[in-house]
Amino acid sequence: MSNSVYDVLKWIGLIAVPVITFLTALVNIWNIPYGDQIIATLAAIDVLIGAIVTIAKVQYSKKHKTVVTDVASSIEALSDKDGEVDTVEEQSQEE
Repeated sequence: MSNSVYDVLKWIGLIAVPVITFLTALVNIWNIPYGDQIIATLAAIDVLIGAIVTIAKVQYSKKHKTVVTDVASSIEALSDKDGEVDTVEEQSQEE
């Protein structure tokens, strides 16, 4: 999922809850026909968007963590090689 799609879905998810609350109040005040069904549908869509955003975030975090782990492993491997070189230099100085 692209960053722009994620951002749009997240924005909708964060804005939808207050909007649904507002619409619920209007439906109850004005007795709008099928108001409860409209509100329930909007709430269900909001839950779906929240799930999609959460799944995307988890997938991104796993991917990002893997990259960080790979970089950390590479750095660790390089520092091990440097340690071996120091050991060789120390041995040659002793001779």
